[in-house]
Amino acid sequence: MKKISLIMLAILCLATVASAATITISTTITFTNTTKNLGGNSYYCVNMGDGSQTESQAPFCKGTNGTCYNWTLLAPGVDGCHLIGANVNTATWKDIGEDAATKKDGSTNACTASGSASYAADKVLQVNCGGTMNGNLRGSYGQTYMRQNGGSTYTCYLNCSNATYYSINRGCVTCASATTCAGYSYLQAKCCKCFRP
Repeated sequence: MKKISLIMLAILCLATVASAATITISTTITFTNTTKNLGGNSYYCVNMGDGSQTESQAPFCKGTNGTCYNWTLLAPGVDGCHLIGANVNTATWKDIGEDAATKKDGSTNACTASGSASYAADKVLQVNCGGTMNGNLRGSYGQTYMRQNGGSTYTCYLNCSNATYYSINRGCVTCASATTCAGYSYLQAKCCKCFRP
């Protein structure tokens, strides 16, 4: 019986691996008030941007008050994920584009980015509005792990207590002002496990 169970498990695992595919897209994947499972597929973006620091690129996905999970974004990473009170989980960024994920205005819900992400030319996560951004990523290479939009004065809580990121050149968290970034000193000192090269 045990042998049959192991065989069935192996067949199930092979079927799961075989079902994942590489998909080419040319428009942003959207999700609103729902949970979207992308099936473990890898996504290649065309005509959406080159993965540089150019702000005019399209995002790979954009969500409002929902969750998108179980996917891999191949290079170029375009403008990552735009999150309006939304989450991306069990996600892999093979090569971070403009950002891995950006918290956008329009919802009071916290945003979360979880998974693995590497090779950021600048910051890994961007926060463009007040509220909470949970950055639970593991990976390596970047200038800053999480950044509040420069010159802004909104209050935000940048939580990277479950992040482990290697080869960060400037620092874990960058805020416009220590007085507008709740938890900044605590995060910088104790939580964000960032390691310089």
